Amino acid sequence: WDPERLLLGYWHSAATLNFLRSFTASMEAQEAMDIDVSSLSSSSDFAGISADVKDIQSKPLSKDSVEFFTAHEAMQLDLEEALTRKVGDKYYNLSAHLVWIGDRTRQLNGAHVEFFRGIKNPIGVKVGPSMKNDELKELLQILNPDKEEGRVV
Repeated sequence: WDPERLLLGYWHSAATLNFLRSFTASMEAQEAMDIDVSSLSSSSDFAGISADVKDIQSKPLSKDSVEFFTAHEAMQLDLEEALTRKVGDKYYNLSAHLVWIGDRTRQLNGAHVEFFRGIKNPIGVKVGPSMKNDELKELLQILNPDKEEGRVV
């Protein structure tokens, strides 16, 4: 892999988040209600996108209620480690609000699970048809041994 591409991807992600932060901080509530998604009509999931937009537009909106959160599958462990910081006596991954484990990163004895065990972010676990019940139980025991509410979603 090319480290320059990782840096470029990080730069684009940071620029996008900074744009969204400035946009939500300066926009009027009505602007969020007027977002037009018709340019996405060629998407195979356009009906779902349109339904989501209608659902969002049906809710009361104020400038204070405009928040967004980021999430991604933490596949590039070296990148995730570089973006993890100690706060007090806990470690937080700062690459996203929520990071998740997927099919490719959920090996019970693997480095990804060990990394996730050590961070205090909320953790998403992608559960698909290839995951066995016993594997899910063991993974949850590793990630959230104290059964802390909201730790695993």
